[in-house]
Amino acid sequence: MLKGIRVLDLTMHLSGPYCCWLLASLGADVIKVERPDGDPVRETGPFCHGESTYFGSVNRNKRGIVLDLKSEEGKAHFRKLVQSADVLVENFRAGVLERLGFSVEELRRLNRRLIVGSITGFGQEGSMARRPAFDVVIQGMSGMMSVTGDPAGEPMAVGVSVADITAGIFAALGIVSGLYKREVSGDAERLDISMLHCQLALLENAVGRFLNVGEVAGRRGSRHPQVTPFQAYPVRDGTIVVAADGERNWAAMCEALDVGHLVDDPRFVDNASRVEHYSELEALLLPALQRYTVDEALEKLLRFDVPCGPVNTVADVLNSPYVQERNVVSTVKREDGAEFQYVSSPIVYGTAVAERAAPALGQHTDEILRELG
Repeated sequence: MLKGIRVLDLTMHLSGPYCCWLLASLGADVIKVERPDGDPVRETGPFCHGESTYFGSVNRNKRGIVLDLKSEEGKAHFRKLVQSADVLVENFRAGVLERLGFSVEELRRLNRRLIVGSITGFGQEGSMARRPAFDVVIQGMSGMMSVTGDPAGEPMAVGVSVADITAGIFAALGIVSGLYKREVSGDAERLDISMLHCQLALLENAVGRFLNVGEVAGRRGSRHPQVTPFQAYPVRDGTIVVAADGERNWAAMCEALDVGHLVDDPRFVDNASRVEHYSELEALLLPALQRYTVDEALEKLLRFDVPCGPVNTVADVLNSPYVQERNVVSTVKREDGAEFQYVSSPIVYGTAVAERAAPALGQHTDEILRELG
């Protein structure tokens, strides 16, 4: 899809590298530009074949060059790179690119068709623009932690770096749309991605409820705030999730679990009533579910087409038939023959594209400089 598009990846850590990995998985020629000591994530374990699995995961399919953008020689090489590129992605703190001598105006002078994508904690403008930010800081500030965890417990971070990854996905989407706009109008855009803004977008329902009816969302464990039954339930040997959204699924769940009489109970006559009488309903459903093992409960519920599934570990899901059937895992091979496995891009266009391992620090420096003459 993006064959022939060159992306300069000046990013480090997770949000920017994830964005550029997505662009690379779509066929772009992504050149990872690293400072002489490299992306700090190269030093983050665990390691496989001497390589950080963290770094390897989000830097696949890229070529690597080392440039010291604080030196005149590095700046000269970088100017030539800019002139050859379609997109530049950076996740420095606001103002750093300008201090290095590469303001957006200077980049446009070098290449008027260059799309510049910037990912920061709080955006390029405003009183918070120059504040440092990492994923957990944004999860806390956005309200994400306030709606995550047990109602009786403390606020919790989501178990993955959701603020970084969401910002990377939004940035990739913005860049692709910017490339399309450039082809239509000839205009190249500056994309300003704020991690905090992205998290607010991800909190869509919680934000909408507050803005429109003044309801402040809180922690509900695995419960849905407006739909019941819609959560995780313990069974005899584990935990399952059930999403009985709507009257058909509610009735089917009751029939599957041999509690059909609950359908006619006036306390549970519709979803609003079930939400209102949540505690009473849970007290009746828990004993019904705990008669079964995970496999038994899922078999009964699926027989009646009720949306449900097990609560898997990462090992469970990676060993599941789905992962094998869908080709979810991608095997990448380094030039020395070392192999790594990661999740493939979820954007699938028929035949899967073979992936390349992340570059060693400066691996393609000479190759890329030769291309620039």
